[in-house]
Amino acid sequence: MNPKLALVLVLFVASAGTATAQSVWVVDQHNPVIGPVEPGSWWESFRWSEAVVNVDGVYHLFFTGSAATFLVDHAIGHATSVDSINWQMDPNNPVFVPAAEGAWQVNSYLSAAVIHDGSEFRMWYGGLDGQTCQVGYATSPDGSTWTSHPGNPVLEVGASGTFDAAWVSPAAVVVRGGLYHMWYTASDVYAISSTGTIGYATSVDGLSWTRYPAPVLESESDWDNLNVYGPWVVFGGTSFHMWYTGIAGSPFFVTGVEIGYATSLDGIDWTTDHDNPIDVLGERVSQPVVIFNPVTRIFEMLYTEEADATIRRATSVSENMQIPRRVTGRRSPSR
Repeated sequence: MNPKLALVLVLFVASAGTATAQSVWVVDQHNPVIGPVEPGSWWESFRWSEAVVNVDGVYHLFFTGSAATFLVDHAIGHATSVDSINWQMDPNNPVFVPAAEGAWQVNSYLSAAVIHDGSEFRMWYGGLDGQTCQVGYATSPDGSTWTSHPGNPVLEVGASGTFDAAWVSPAAVVVRGGLYHMWYTASDVYAISSTGTIGYATSVDGLSWTRYPAPVLESESDWDNLNVYGPWVVFGGTSFHMWYTGIAGSPFFVTGVEIGYATSLDGIDWTTDHDNPIDVLGERVSQPVVIFNPVTRIFEMLYTEEADATIRRATSVSENMQIPRRVTGRRSPSR
């Protein structure tokens, strides 16, 4: 099943030492930190958290939203905060609106993986042209004004018969050792009955990508038997840490949408946490984006409550994590 299509169905159909610490989360008493979608707004039908970046003490949250239904006219919004609790919406929202990019007729933006390289924001996004979802690239000096790369898409769908032949939707990008690592939501067909998996690609410049030939994470248990998608990844000094969404049920009846956690030494071979899913967050939650505060030693997660499209917050304490300040990455799928 296509991950974002599955989320729409929800609305309409009713390293071992640190792993334990990072799967113990406390839900914030201030929730929701961003309230329900607003009637008459550009996001009145759907909204999903996509990426969070901290630049000089200011949190920048990027999210997708739409006033339409299903996969139509999704745009990207931007909000800022100094504490990740009280958020101010960008007056220019939506800051990135679907448009024809040369021969690439993008009609919906379905995901956004955003980093800040010390001088500018860099975003890889999932652009839907009505047939496939592929990866576009854009830059911004402030998170509000974006310029698309003239050579988009920078990562196309895979060849016919491959696991990502119809859907490549970037969720997380991490820069490590001069190499860009991307994790993306993948699907072999553009249909509601397709299966979502997580793919992986690398690049030396963020523009020319080499994909790994097989999914690096797939459904493995009852709680995520339909789909896994939307990974957010952080590098913790010696290993990668991933939070992702799983869907349970059947292709036309969703019984749960929850968040799981996994770790990897190389970004390819992942070990899922034995306590998955993270039950304290709820049974209709998705799109985790996580940032680590090296001063407080606290992980801060922002995630979407599917029932009302609110953005919620949770925290987790870690004494073992060692992470550079500017390492950041994130998710998205097809909805």
